[in-house]
Amino acid sequence: MGADQDRATLVRTLAAFPRGCPSEIATEALGSAARLYENQAKVQVLLGGLFLEPLVVVGVLGGVVVVFLALFLPMIKLLNNLM
Repeated sequence: MGADQDRATLVRTLAAFPRGCPSEIATEALGSAARLYENQAKVQVLLGGLFLEPLVVVGVLGGVVVVFLALFLPMIKLLNNLM
């Protein structure tokens, strides 16, 4: 969700309260909305970590394989040419 959408949601939430609404009700409702957004953010962070971790592992392993081949391929070619 973008900042504009968050602002629009907040405006809609505040507009839903009547003028004479007790502040406790408004405070409780806004606190609930804050907890909801906080939980959504936590879920997004966890899902991002779940998808990013395997990609990092594959990338590091790919880099190790490239370095290994770069080190040993010339030696293998030289040994093959000597035979």
